[in-house]
Amino acid sequence: QADHIFVCPHPLPALARRRPFRSGGIAMGAALSALSAGLGDALTPGQVLTTGASFMTWLTVQRIVTGPLLSLIFGHRRWSSRTDEQRHRCSISLTSCCFSICTMACGCIGLLFPSPGVVADPIYGHSGFVQFATANTVGFFLWNMLAENSNAWGGFANLIHHASCVISFIMVQHPFSPRIACALMLFEASTPALCTFNTLRNLGLEDSAVYRISRVLFAVLFFVFRLALGIPLTLLWYMDMYALANDPQRQVHSTTIFNISLFLPIPFLGVQFYWFWLIARAACRKGPHAKAV
Repeated sequence: QADHIFVCPHPLPALARRRPFRSGGIAMGAALSALSAGLGDALTPGQVLTTGASFMTWLTVQRIVTGPLLSLIFGHRRWSSRTDEQRHRCSISLTSCCFSICTMACGCIGLLFPSPGVVADPIYGHSGFVQFATANTVGFFLWNMLAENSNAWGGFANLIHHASCVISFIMVQHPFSPRIACALMLFEASTPALCTFNTLRNLGLEDSAVYRISRVLFAVLFFVFRLALGIPLTLLWYMDMYALANDPQRQVHSTTIFNISLFLPIPFLGVQFYWFWLIARAACRKGPHAKAV
C-alpha cells in the first residue's frame, strides 16, 4: 500500500503559491460586493434598462433624426455641401441641445416639486422621477463619449467631464443626494447656446447675428450656472456630507461610494475652470469670431 501513496516533495511552497491567488480573489470579490451594495437601485433591472434605452434613443436621434432635420432647416444645398466631419459635429450638437433642454426641465421639476421621500430626507430620499432622469443622463453621456470619439479624439477635458457625469449620476441612483442631482442637471443651461453657435459655425454661418448672440449668451450662462451657482452648491453639498459623516444616528450607505463622491467634484470643477479660461482667453484675443472650446 505504501507504494501507492503520493507524497508532494514541496507541500508548503505549493500551498504558499496558491494562497495569494485565493486571497486576492476573495478580496476582489468582497470589493465588488461592497461596490454593488453601494450602488443600490442603480443596478436594478429597471434602471439598467432605462439607461440602455436612453443610450439607444440618443444614438437614434443623432444618426437618423438630426440629418434630415438640419437639412430641412438650413436647406439641402447648404447641408450637402458640408464635409462628413462637419455634418457629424452638427448632429452631435443638435442631439446635445435636445438632451440639455430635457434634462434642465427634469432638474427644475425635481427641485420645485420634490417627492415626499426627498422632502423627508434630501440625502437618501427616493423619487421615481429623479431615478428616471438620472438614468437618462447616464445613457446620454455614455452616448456622448462614443459619439465624440467615433471619428477623432475628443480631448481629455471632454472625457473627464463625461466620465465624471456618468459616475456621479450612477451613484445618485442608490438613491443618494437626489436634490444635488437635480441641481447638477441645471449645469446644462449653457449647452443650447453652445450647440447653436457650433452648428452655425460648421454650416458656415459665422457672420449671422444668431451666431454672435449665442456665443455671448453661452459665456454668460456658463459662468452663472457652472461657476457662480456650481461652486456654492458644491460647498453646501460638502457641508451636508460632513454633517452626515459626523451624525452618530446615521451611517453612510457605502464608505467606498461616499469617498468617491467626495473626490469627484475636484476633477469636475477643474474642467469647468479650464473651459471658462478658454472662453475668456478666446474672447480677449480674437473677439466674437474666436474658435469655440
